[in-house]
Amino acid sequence: MRRPFARAVNYDFNRVMPLGYPRNDELGHVKLNLSKFFGNYRKIIAWYPTVRFFTWGKKAGSGKPIPLIDSEENAKKINEAAKRLGVLIVAKPHFAQLTESLKMANYSNLRIIDDDFFEKSNMTSYEFIGSCDALLTDYSSVYYDFMLVDKPIGLIWDDLDEYKKNPGVIEEFDYFMEGGEKLYTADDLCGFVERVANGEDSLRSQRNRLCDEVHVSRDGKNAIRVVDYFEEITKIRI
Repeated sequence: MRRPFARAVNYDFNRVMPLGYPRNDELGHVKLNLSKFFGNYRKIIAWYPTVRFFTWGKKAGSGKPIPLIDSEENAKKINEAAKRLGVLIVAKPHFAQLTESLKMANYSNLRIIDDDFFEKSNMTSYEFIGSCDALLTDYSSVYYDFMLVDKPIGLIWDDLDEYKKNPGVIEEFDYFMEGGEKLYTADDLCGFVERVANGEDSLRSQRNRLCDEVHVSRDGKNAIRVVDYFEEITKIRI
């Protein structure tokens, strides 16, 4: 991924060091017992949408707080499907997302958390998603990170055309997103929830192929590589 991202930010490819993100070490660092925080469910799916309407007014894509659950009708449909299947969907809006229009706190199987949840529960965001059974996201980089846990990924493709115009995507976007199931409607999302509940994972081979292209290693030692690199170039023991 060094080359496409370097082009995306107009940076010299040869100056990008493939060390891995230290935050990704937390994905497999510990397996949390999420029932302590949410109760007992067959499966728990994390939903991490990218920001679409910033708190300071800037808009990206459709500007919806969280696509597909921007209407009460869709939210109820998805909640009922999750309830029938014994699945909990936990949505965590981006920290910069304007969330004033989100009013779903009372849905039984579709809940929203914020950053305070992690502090109160003494866990990190990546420890949480690493302990979930699947991920829902869209054009967010968390898609690439979650590949490391080798679990199903659903991609909310509701406003792709709008998002391609503002802010835009990398050139190899379609290729690198082949590891996630594209979901355009509430019915598509309900189908994904059912497949997760039944243990289906049809895109595993694509996801693993891309994971090897995207990540330096799956060993969970990215932080060590970063520290070793800076020790080497500074000759200072940290």
